[in-house]
Amino acid sequence: MKPTVESLSIISDWQTVGMAFSAKITAQPGAITRVMCCTDEQRKRYNQQLLDLMATHVAPSFAINPRTGDNYAAYNKPGAVVDWLAHVTPKEDWVLVLDS
Repeated sequence: MKPTVESLSIISDWQTVGMAFSAKITAQPGAITRVMCCTDEQRKRYNQQLLDLMATHVAPSFAINPRTGDNYAAYNKPGAVVDWLAHVTPKEDWVLVLDS
């Protein structure tokens, strides 16, 4: 059975909750910012409590390649990181990108 996009979102949400909880109970130093991609319509339906769980940068969806038109969700990760860096200037010397 192939997971649906919706079920993958639920999995990602639980991974985010787990990471936030783990960082909190272990007193992990440093900040965590969740970087996620979605369309405007998906953002309107998204659970605000999950956005409030930790600092979250919401980037536009990069899943559809504007040049070729192909739909590939893996485009979201590099696109979202570039979008995040275009909107913030990290204070830290190093940034660790984790993928779920």
